[in-house]
Amino acid sequence: MAGTATETDRAATRSTDAVGDAGRSAANSMERGANRAGAAMNRAGDNLSAQMTEWRLSSQDLDADLRANRAIVRTKSTAGAPTGNVDKSALKDNVKTKVSAQAASIKDLDVEIDNTTEVVLTGEAMSAEQVGQAIGAALSTDGVTKVTSKIKLKK
Repeated sequence: MAGTATETDRAATRSTDAVGDAGRSAANSMERGANRAGAAMNRAGDNLSAQMTEWRLSSQDLDADLRANRAIVRTKSTAGAPTGNVDKSALKDNVKTKVSAQAASIKDLDVEIDNTTEVVLTGEAMSAEQVGQAIGAALSTDGVTKVTSKIKLKK
């Protein structure tokens, strides 16, 4: 019987070691995945920041137009823009989803599609920064080449 108990103990130890090894391996894999995801998010943030600068969407860039109650128009290169028929309904849904995610606090957000690649945004924002985020989100949507913002600042 003592031999059987020893064999059982060794088997239990091997099993415990195997579980520990599997757990460490899984933790290492998760850490590598989290590091890759973090790096990708940093790159995406850097790209968005560069686009916001390129499209002149800082609060300072937008402030005068907002105070004067003028529409704000921004465009991007048409390179890579769709050349065939564009599903305006799908484009509208994509833009609205993206703008809602980036500038969630804009009240009464409405998205309209003029022509096939031009977007008109309306609603009410608390700050110029929110307006810039909404315009940037719309411009960064595949298929959009021009955004006209008629978003007003809440008084």
